[in-house]
Amino acid sequence: MNKLSSARQLKREQVEFKVITNERAINTTNNFKFLFFLSVLSVVLIMISLFLRVQLTELTEQINQDTKKLEVLESEELRVRSQLEEKMSAHNLEEQAAKLGMGKVQDYQVEYISIPRKDNVEVNN
Repeated sequence: MNKLSSARQLKREQVEFKVITNERAINTTNNFKFLFFLSVLSVVLIMISLFLRVQLTELTEQINQDTKKLEVLESEELRVRSQLEEKMSAHNLEEQAAKLGMGKVQDYQVEYISIPRKDNVEVNN
């Protein structure tokens, strides 16, 4: 029995050795596939990162240009408002009215009317 058990033990070791050899070969192939996948994933992530950085830079530049345009338009609005206020000032309006032959209201031009205290409203259908 001793010989039989040592023969079985020898076969088991050979089988185990073959299985371990096959697992190592599979693991090496799997490791290569995994490393290849990681490298492709890294390249894709780097490309996405670069694309997003370019987009961010373009949008930042556009915001800066629009901010400058806004500042110019705000200063233009201030200038136009001051011109409008100057033209609409009381002194200028009086001068324009005088040129057109208008003047301030005199007492004889005012006509007063009296309205009875009770007002009645009738609705006809």
